[in-house]
Amino acid sequence: MADDDAFLDALYASTRESEVRGWGFTEPQAQQFLYQQAQLQRRAYGLQFPAAQHWLLLSADQCVGRLVLDPESVAVNTENVVVPGKARRIVDISVLGSERNQGHGTWLLTTLIEQAQQDQVKLSLRVARGNPAQRLYARLGFGVVAEEGEASLMLWWSTGTFSVGSR
Repeated sequence: MADDDAFLDALYASTRESEVRGWGFTEPQAQQFLYQQAQLQRRAYGLQFPAAQHWLLLSADQCVGRLVLDPESVAVNTENVVVPGKARRIVDISVLGSERNQGHGTWLLTTLIEQAQQDQVKLSLRVARGNPAQRLYARLGFGVVAEEGEASLMLWWSTGTFSVGSR
């Protein structure tokens, strides 16, 4: 478990390093900040999504990423959008910077989609606007159903249509 935590800390840092470097931190300050943020993120996910499953993504027996999936089907409700039915929530997908664009995320999402089709449930996720992963999600059939602050709520369901009701 300690090895997993060390990997998760490094994974988190790899997803935020370039952003944090622009804030004027010294290298030790940046590393400490990223470590603390990784710890806080794990605690927050534990509190917000107590039923979530935490998976490590392996390639050639090496950890290359992670998935946090809340299998509890939840209603998709936002301030302006209500989507009929329920969806499994993809809380977090992260892949090491050195392992991106090698098909890991595509494989993982395709596997989740196949399972969702089999179980006849939707998949939902939130992604920061401007995140390059948004193109991957769209290519795999996720559609933006709402904009919330700096994030987009994206949804996949087997009908492939995105007719959502407004409140």
